[in-house]
Amino acid sequence: MFRTVLGPLVFLLLLSIGAFGQSASVPQTINYQGRLTDANGIEVKEPRKLEFRIYDTSGPGGNLKWGPQTFNAVEFSQTGEFNVILGPTDNPTDNRSLVDAVSDSPRYISITVYNASGASPSEILPRQALLSAPYALQSENAFNADNAKHADDASNGVPVGTILSYFGKAANPPEGWLFCDGQAIPVDDKYTKLRNYLKSLPNLPLEIVDTNVVPPNDCKTPDLRGVFLRGLNNFGTQVGARTDSYRDNQNAPLSSVDGPERPLGSMQSDDFESHNHAVREGTTASSDGSNFDSGPDFSRDVENGTRNKGGAETRPKNMAISFIIKY
Repeated sequence: MFRTVLGPLVFLLLLSIGAFGQSASVPQTINYQGRLTDANGIEVKEPRKLEFRIYDTSGPGGNLKWGPQTFNAVEFSQTGEFNVILGPTDNPTDNRSLVDAVSDSPRYISITVYNASGASPSEILPRQALLSAPYALQSENAFNADNAKHADDASNGVPVGTILSYFGKAANPPEGWLFCDGQAIPVDDKYTKLRNYLKSLPNLPLEIVDTNVVPPNDCKTPDLRGVFLRGLNNFGTQVGARTDSYRDNQNAPLSSVDGPERPLGSMQSDDFESHNHAVREGTTASSDGSNFDSGPDFSRDVENGTRNKGGAETRPKNMAISFIIKY
């Protein structure tokens, strides 16, 4: 015989979030699954009225941030499992957005269960903490121009001009990216942000922004084919330039490609640190060969180097990969 519950219910949470993406239409709901039993561990099998709220504490008490959203007849399986879709708002009167409710932390979900007659509401305590997964609801607003200077595409939070390594070839660039192969950036509205961003950077080499060329060929993606990337000696932050052994050549002209203030996007040719492998051969002997103290002496010095050995360039072990830039 089934017993209605007067005390707190046991609630085993199986929370799942329904397919949150970072596209233009981010879902505004949470797929909430759970299993409900009474105080004796007996599964609830008949329909029940459930109410859901979101608070800022695990309870009791606290500030109500969302809810109630009421489900008058939630169906249960024979083992007590149920499923509801929360959101996008709580109820017609308050009309509070679920996205806004989880825009800050901490947040706790409250479940109130009614008995089989639809009376005697009982809140399950402590409330269940909402962890990181529901906060994917905020992905539409994760980044904006105030948080990242060039995060113009706030739908995914990747700043325009970001360069990533990509395991693919030029026939199939991913959506929203161009290959860093020196290609001219097409004159199209979807590339405007990248073109404007590159033009806003000072002292870019002509290979990237050529002010002497009429569009559309005035802006190109950085050509990173066959090259390694190296961090600037000075990012322009308050930290300033490096002064340790990793610094660029302090004796080179300040803004040259080898200097400590080399421009963003500048290309260095291959090089090898100055060194030598000299070989010196010396021979000294007396005129009659009997000793080294009598007769006129002669000497012969030979200075030479080692033989050439190696390939066409100096490089570490590496794997071939593509680079892409965000537009």
